[in-house]
Amino acid sequence: MSTNRDKAEAFSTQEKLSDEMGKLITRNRAVWILLWSVVYSTLALVGFGRSLWIDEYATIVDSSGSLEATAQDPGHPPGYFLLLWPLVHLFGDAEWTVRFPSLVFGVAVIWMTYLLADRVSADHRVSILTVPMLATNPYLVRFGNEARAYTLLPFLILLTTYLYFIARDQDQMRPWLTTAASGVALAYVHYYGVAYLALLFCYHIVNSAYARVARGRAMQLKGILGAYVLIGLAALPLVPIVVDQFGVLAAAHAGRLIKPQQILFLTSAFFLPASTTGYELTLEAVAYVAAWSTPFLLLILAGFWRTLQARRTAPLPLDLTMIMAAFVAANYALHLTGYWFFNIRYVLCLLPVLIILIAEGLAGLVDLVSSRFMILSVAGSALGRLTHRTWTSRRVSWLAVFVLGVTLFGLVYAPRILIEADSSYPYSIAGGAEDNRGAIKYIASYSDTNMTVLVEPTFGAGVLDYYARTYQGRINVTGVSYGASLTSLLESLILAEGSVWYVWSYAYTLDPEGQVIQWASSNGYLYSQTDHGRLVVCLFSVQSNPFHS
Repeated sequence: MSTNRDKAEAFSTQEKLSDEMGKLITRNRAVWILLWSVVYSTLALVGFGRSLWIDEYATIVDSSGSLEATAQDPGHPPGYFLLLWPLVHLFGDAEWTVRFPSLVFGVAVIWMTYLLADRVSADHRVSILTVPMLATNPYLVRFGNEARAYTLLPFLILLTTYLYFIARDQDQMRPWLTTAASGVALAYVHYYGVAYLALLFCYHIVNSAYARVARGRAMQLKGILGAYVLIGLAALPLVPIVVDQFGVLAAAHAGRLIKPQQILFLTSAFFLPASTTGYELTLEAVAYVAAWSTPFLLLILAGFWRTLQARRTAPLPLDLTMIMAAFVAANYALHLTGYWFFNIRYVLCLLPVLIILIAEGLAGLVDLVSSRFMILSVAGSALGRLTHRTWTSRRVSWLAVFVLGVTLFGLVYAPRILIEADSSYPYSIAGGAEDNRGAIKYIASYSDTNMTVLVEPTFGAGVLDYYARTYQGRINVTGVSYGASLTSLLESLILAEGSVWYVWSYAYTLDPEGQVIQWASSNGYLYSQTDHGRLVVCLFSVQSNPFHS
């Protein structure tokens, strides 16, 4: 009798210790994620000092008017702007106000990726490793300080996917309802969200049909059909907006179509030392991409191979990878029609999946080396003698994974993290947006008198006028269109006022050959020119220094 009591007490003690260990691990993981959330936030906050660029100014315009006007953005559903609307009306349209939600959702992407990795992967090291990799990823850092929906969209896609996996496994009403709620939010935020919901539904149907053929037992469709009916009903108010927006949408200009070679570099672009998707398929470009991204691509392949091997016992990582790959491919196919714009920022949800595969690859590499060469046992003994502690193979395995991860991401990421965080970096022509604040400050430094600034193209005038407010109306910004009448306008202003400012954008100008400059030079007008990122600020004058006085 006492033996049974002793066994029961021993079992109870073991159970308590197990519970305490579980709580300790959970607590440590929360601290781990919080620590890296602070690192990410710090890196993203450094970039808050950048000038707004045209798209960010469009966010201010769309979220600062009436609620009716907020729903009229020409290319997006109103969800993101409705989210910003109360913030802008409470705190004003300052840069930090419109950028702060992007930072919050950037942190949310890190947490959501951790939860998703913890659910899909049987290896607990994978979810832990995803956190520092994402927190220091320059793309996520970059979009964590941009006033657009580029962090909100991947967060909602990851959340919807996470809830979908739970609902698919449990097949009960409550998880399908939460999936539907997340899907509604996704549909209201971005058209890429609508595309993702459509693809997720198709994937479920195809997967169900495959399960019926392969295993003789299909997945239930009642739950997902009910969820999508709810999403459709909740999204009905979007129908007139979509019809209105796409009804007047002209086909994309051929020059804005993403070239096939740029898609080849898509996976690599997340790990390159400069933000651009404009690589050409040349030997120099391929060598450049390969030099920086090969370690990451090899780890992605290793992680994918590991998920393939474990697909029978742990199919979720492969499911997740295939869903995201199909999503990117489908959107690029739509893009080729000319009516669907494609950019790496719209498929930022691919990055967490690549990070999960890299973590799988790192963990698998350590396991492979340790099983072949018994390195972990030898290392454990050596560390034990040095530190006077017991080092199990499991502890050494964790240490090896972290050493590999820190070495790889420290050496390759560190330069780019610092470059991306530098508030002046995005002003370079190769690296990013226009420096509208710097352009206005440069113009204002010339004189205290009123000045006319002509901006081409017309839609670029708004953001310059936003920064001109600081100078109390003495800088008068006017949008102009490139054409024959532009040179006539410039000439009349120069002759009447002695000088005129002309600003245009490398990204949007209709005068890529610089014919206005050639016209000014051939007609004997003096000019000074300076670059502010993708902006060119030019002073045309009949005097060598018109503001000298």
